[in-house]
Amino acid sequence: MKALIKFLALVFVLGTTEGKVIRIPQDWPYIQTGIEMATDGDTVLVAPGRYLITHPSKRINFQGKAILLTSEKGADSTVIDGWEEYGPIVTFESGEDTNSIIDGFTITNGRSKRGAGILCRNNSSPKICNNIITGNEVDDVYDPDFGGLGAGICCDTASPVIVGNVITKNHCQGAYDFLGSGGGIFLRNSSASILNNTISENWATWGGGIANVFSNYVRIERNEIERNEAKEGWINAGAGVYCVFGSSILIADNTVTGNFGTEYCEGGGIYCKSNSVIIVGNTITNNSASPVGGIYTSSSSAQVSENNIYGNTHYGLYSSDTTGVVDADSNWWGDKTGPYHPTLNPGGLGDTVSNWVDFEPWLSKPAGVGDDPSPRALPQGFSLSQNWPNPFNENTVIRYSLLVGRQGQSGEGGSRARTTSTSYVSLKVYNILGQEVRTLVDEKLKPGKYEAVWNGKSNSGMAVASGVYFYRLKVGKFGQTRKMVLLR
Repeated sequence: MKALIKFLALVFVLGTTEGKVIRIPQDWPYIQTGIEMATDGDTVLVAPGRYLITHPSKRINFQGKAILLTSEKGADSTVIDGWEEYGPIVTFESGEDTNSIIDGFTITNGRSKRGAGILCRNNSSPKICNNIITGNEVDDVYDPDFGGLGAGICCDTASPVIVGNVITKNHCQGAYDFLGSGGGIFLRNSSASILNNTISENWATWGGGIANVFSNYVRIERNEIERNEAKEGWINAGAGVYCVFGSSILIADNTVTGNFGTEYCEGGGIYCKSNSVIIVGNTITNNSASPVGGIYTSSSSAQVSENNIYGNTHYGLYSSDTTGVVDADSNWWGDKTGPYHPTLNPGGLGDTVSNWVDFEPWLSKPAGVGDDPSPRALPQGFSLSQNWPNPFNENTVIRYSLLVGRQGQSGEGGSRARTTSTSYVSLKVYNILGQEVRTLVDEKLKPGKYEAVWNGKSNSGMAVASGVYFYRLKVGKFGQTRKMVLLR
């Protein structure tokens, strides 16, 4: 069935493209030769087999071309093997955009100082989809100043779309600073969309699954991030996901489970030291590390909401930032009594939370499971998430939810408001003077999850100036407001 689906997809792609089809090995014996003979709009179609990189000239380099490199029958039967050649197996470094696509290969046995499987750099923005990226290794032996980064995929000043891949059993070795980061994926000074991948059993010192350093506008959504490991450093961090020194990071709707750190490790599931990080809608469970198994954050600007966080060792959520309080309401902590805190909720039987965390209200059932009569439970009301990206300069997305329940208490919190069926909903943007700038939603809606996009324009269609703006959701007589920043 998978082969049939792949065949039908190829028929559609090849039947609609305006370029020519170059077949490997029928037309040319090597994949790279096919790429060199291709022009923008062409497809390089590779037959099943194992293609060995036995010489630097056989490495895959797209050379800036907008082409589709794809296999006839999928990743299971089409292997690009790094073999004994030192260097990335696949490279994008000439400003490629999302019309440069690699689809449907197993990429394995790469060995390099960075990006042993795939290297993206120099403002390239390719699409990497439906591949198996496995058994690749990076080290800092040949470059102690910039090695050991991104064994599976390394992105340095790049904006790739990474979707539908299996990224597994890759590992990093490094000794200093951020070296030894990103066993599965490493991002630096990059903006990436990481969507619908399985990222498992990779290891590194920092970010066994994903490491994100100095990067802005990163989406990590709907991935399975499992059984990755942070190890071999004097301090390890972020066995599943590691994010530092960036902003506007969205971690949403992922499963982050079974990741673990050896020796001293901050954040078995997620380590976060970035501004404007939103962690929403995830299942973060059974991660283990000492001193923090679940989420470690050193930024009070993080928003942690609507997640299922349970079964993690030591802490489900730990904040080391004493200058502010992490917004962590509307999460399920593994028990209806809520998270354990020695003074704020000593009767809680769920995962432990630290000081400097606002965990009320919490969910008394896992997020997304049925109706809940508890007055603490957000699924009976509405929620308004932080916009993403924030700050932004073109478009920003505002997510909100309306869920079935009883009518409850009134007030500004939003989390105590409840909608019975169809409700009148408004979502408006205001400037710092309280003047209405834009109406995004003004209608009756049924319970469900929604999102609205604001493009930085007023109701009259004029672009508004840079600055601080507020968006307000009203459901009946209940309301909630959040702040966002527009940068032109």
